[in-house]
Amino acid sequence: SKFGTSMKYCSTQQLLYIGDPEYQNGGGNGAVFVYSWDMSNSIFKLYQIVYPNGNKNKRSFNFGQAITFISDCQTLFISSYDGIEIFKKTNTELYSPNGMITNTENFGKTLEFDDEANSIIATDANSVYQIKVDFNKLIEWQRIYTCEESILFVQYTPDRRYYLQCTLDDQFTVHIFEFNETKDLNLQNYTAKGEFFRVCQSNNNLAVIYRNGYAYLLKNENKNWIEYA
Repeated sequence: SKFGTSMKYCSTQQLLYIGDPEYQNGGGNGAVFVYSWDMSNSIFKLYQIVYPNGNKNKRSFNFGQAITFISDCQTLFISSYDGIEIFKKTNTELYSPNGMITNTENFGKTLEFDDEANSIIATDANSVYQIKVDFNKLIEWQRIYTCEESILFVQYTPDRRYYLQCTLDDQFTVHIFEFNETKDLNLQNYTAKGEFFRVCQSNNNLAVIYRNGYAYLLKNENKNWIEYA
């Protein structure tokens, strides 16, 4: 079991989503467990198990590897090697299948959602994409950046910046993306450097890197990441 491969929490409806890409029940492969907060007992209780295409017998591969959602929790996006499946809440308050977004193999290896741009930020093995979600017309995607080899890590932070590192880069360059006025995600002309670079979630102007066996704290001063003295 790979229960916990992906996890997301929607505070709007106090729902916790946990993916298990190897879950098998009735012949399918992969599921996302949705838990709701039981305030009277102060615990999360199982609310629904979401299967590929809503069918526990549907064969899939790695369904639940990544999860994201629109902030009202009514629309859920779950990826597998087949693509990104869309689920919407119905009148019964359960998630039901509502289509799929496909492109390359393993499209949706990681998923984030930016509500202001109404866009999914997704990756495959070596590229990052912006998918503008408009259910009134055909959903379109555009490739934002491609690594020469493959993606090492990505991180989306509350200040709406997106960070990406590629493999086979001995400089450990961190590419930084921001949304412009037309809500397009663009590569910026400044970078950061550092192995295992991670931005602090509580303060997006601080980050931690690893170098020569030690952890170092960086701070962002006017789009310049420097060591924190």
